[in-house]
Amino acid sequence: ATSPSQIDLTWTDNSNNETGFRIERSVTSENSGFSQIAEIGANILSYPNTGLTSNTQYWYKVKAFNDGGNSSYSNTATATTLSPPPPSVTLNSPNDNLLKKSPTTFSCSSGTSGVTSMSLYGDWGAGWHMNESKSCLLNDGCATSFGSKSTSDGSYKWNCQACVSNNCGFATFNKTFNIDSTAPKISFSTPPTE
Repeated sequence: ATSPSQIDLTWTDNSNNETGFRIERSVTSENSGFSQIAEIGANILSYPNTGLTSNTQYWYKVKAFNDGGNSSYSNTATATTLSPPPPSVTLNSPNDNLLKKSPTTFSCSSGTSGVTSMSLYGDWGAGWHMNESKSCLLNDGCATSFGSKSTSDGSYKWNCQACVSNNCGFATFNKTFNIDSTAPKISFSTPPTE
């Protein structure tokens, strides 16, 4: 397979008198469910089968034909289309290594078409877990913000996951934010205290 939606077929021409080739495909098994998907001319030894479903196994066989009839079938070949790449994710805010007071609001987006949900994951001190999830209604990507998360002083990691049905992906790198809620302190250095 060459992509999530294409399998390129090639075969050997063992005759010199064909009019063309008939290509058959099955989505059921190597022994049943075949139907013709293409008829191509003589001496053409390849065919790009496009418009396929991702992560799906297909079976193929080919026969030559001319005015005298059909050849016997070729051997049966099989291939599985590739899985689609996971959706891209951008972590918008807070910026990496931001120092701020609690609570913190998070924003992330995906430009991948067909995103159905976006989830906020965080390591708030007890290991990674999903904190909140939202559905996406747009077909051309998704951008969302997650409500404020109150945390105690410390350093925390976060990331977002975008999903197109069951195909999910995280941003390439986690981001870190730091919470420091202590009040600033100041003391005079001049004039000297007595």
